[in-house]
Amino acid sequence: MYDEQMERWKQEFRRQLDSRPSEWTIADGLSAKITPDDRMNAFYGATTVIRLAETDREAVRRLQADLMEAAPDMLVPVDPATFHLTIHALSNVYSAGPEPDDVRRSIAAHEPLVEAEFRRIRADYGGRVVRMTALGVSTSGKDVVSVKYIPESRDDFDVLTDLFDRIEAIYPLRRPYAPHVTLGYFRLRRYDAAEIERLYDAMARLSRERALGAIELPVDGLAYQLHRHMNDFRDVFTVGSL
Repeated sequence: MYDEQMERWKQEFRRQLDSRPSEWTIADGLSAKITPDDRMNAFYGATTVIRLAETDREAVRRLQADLMEAAPDMLVPVDPATFHLTIHALSNVYSAGPEPDDVRRSIAAHEPLVEAEFRRIRADYGGRVVRMTALGVSTSGKDVVSVKYIPESRDDFDVLTDLFDRIEAIYPLRRPYAPHVTLGYFRLRRYDAAEIERLYDAMARLSRERALGAIELPVDGLAYQLHRHMNDFRDVFTVGSL
């Protein structure tokens, strides 16, 4: 499983970087996160993430700034203070239902289960660190540009995928896991051929020239968060705080 999954992540990164669309298609649900006037839309929900350490956050911030300069007016940037690697998303309008009450009911039902699992994670992995290596910058072409990461070793892979699987068992989304740190969301408009070329050239150059190296994610820092929009994430509890 290890070798196969690592190769799938690498192949998907290469496919995304090499697949330059001739026409631009925004994801249908992106308007739930981004407003027509290029702001973060209200997007209430819950998630599980590990925030980046200060030094790692600064390296990603510099890369984000280079991307925004190279491909201006295409992205709504994520606040670097919120940079994180998602382990598993939870309740939101995509997964729980279209109404705010649907999301609130889902959060109330699942939060105690997540807390109980976090306690088991602390017992099993307290003090452990997961090291991740950057593949580079890419996009699916529909919603976000992000830095893609893979585990540095088999041990890192085992811990990371076990964390994902435990939360997936509580809140099944049945989607492949793709470790990443989001840099920005696309604006809700079409892009012309020149803009698309500029963006993909910038991603390829940054992936080639920027040696981001490894990031270190302490399991104790795994946080259950509530978010109001994609620049507003607030810890409710962490593995280390329980």
